[in-house]
Amino acid sequence: MNLRQQIRKERKAYFASATPKEKLAYIWEYYGLYISIGLILAGIITYIIVQAVTAPETILNGTFTNSYNHENYLAISDFEESYMKDRKIDTSEYTVSFSGNLTLNNSNMSTAYQSRDVIITQIAGESLDFIVGPATGLINFAYDDLFVDLSKVLTPEQYEYYKPYFLYVDKAVIAKLQDLDSTTDTSAIDIPALAKPDQMKEPVPVLIDLSSTNKLDNVYGKSIDGMAYAIVFNATNMEQTIDLLEYLMR
Repeated sequence: MNLRQQIRKERKAYFASATPKEKLAYIWEYYGLYISIGLILAGIITYIIVQAVTAPETILNGTFTNSYNHENYLAISDFEESYMKDRKIDTSEYTVSFSGNLTLNNSNMSTAYQSRDVIITQIAGESLDFIVGPATGLINFAYDDLFVDLSKVLTPEQYEYYKPYFLYVDKAVIAKLQDLDSTTDTSAIDIPALAKPDQMKEPVPVLIDLSSTNKLDNVYGKSIDGMAYAIVFNATNMEQTIDLLEYLMR
């Protein structure tokens, strides 16, 4: 009989004569650490599952760029709350997720490029429905064909209402840019002004000027001039995204 077999024999004999209390003490002495770790892991897994099952469903994702410089860092959270309250959204069932930590048109080009990369990644992952930001900063996304043609998602009544606030891109220029290879210098291509569709061959409305709204005063410190609203082309919550636009502009 080898040592392993001897140990097993002695353990079996001990358990045969030990009281229930002694058996528990033995098990805890030799296996207590493993049992504790197992219970902790089981608790963590259970918590994660419960949170995933019971967490409110996110029905709208968006970012308010360039809101970083306003002193009220809770402004976006307050805006979320105001919007959901106004729309009578059941917060036990649903929530919205707005962020304000990205920057476009910043003097720090590194920060601006990082923000652009984050936005493109979110769009690729279908985790972004809308962007609010300076129109001059959104134009590059617009000419990358990342925003929806508003004429295709708004009702006729909505289209007529928002028409005075439309900002446009030239679809012909987008097609020209898409035909170029990555080594071609695009600086020579003329980009028409966003507010001048009459200077475009194929004007398409993709942005809405937010200068007339006061709903974002707390977010931007009443510096809303030049800001625009864009709906991402692959928004997964289109109806709610348009509803937010209605909330901002009506």
